Amino acid sequence: MKPKAIGLALLLSFSVLTAPVGQAGTEEVQTIASVLYSLNHFPTDEEKTSLQAIAGGDSASDDEKVIASALANVQHKVSDQDAAALQEIVESDSSSEDSKTLAQILLNLMHTPSDAEKEQLQAMMQE
Repeated sequence: MKPKAIGLALLLSFSVLTAPVGQAGTEEVQTIASVLYSLNHFPTDEEKTSLQAIAGGDSASDDEKVIASALANVQHKVSDQDAAALQEIVESDSSSEDSKTLAQILLNLMHTPSDAEKEQLQAMMQE
């Protein structure tokens, strides 16, 4: 193998190994963003079922599970217990940008996301 090819292979391997878990555009992120985008005071029973499936499933990252659970529990705003877990995601170096954004939107939530936050959510829904 040529030195240039070896260097490229090492670079690609390093990129894959250092990519954060829960990359943007996962089905779970899209579902959470969609529920949060249309949220009006609290999720519907159908949305809660979807969120609980994410929180209890095997395919979501730990951060996505925490966010889905917190959103399922929303009653106009997140609970104090959920807020503490969401704040940990926001402050974590290992959390994906989507997870940090979703957690921050939930922390700011008062009945419904702001127009600016809805723009962020809409972008996530289309990833």
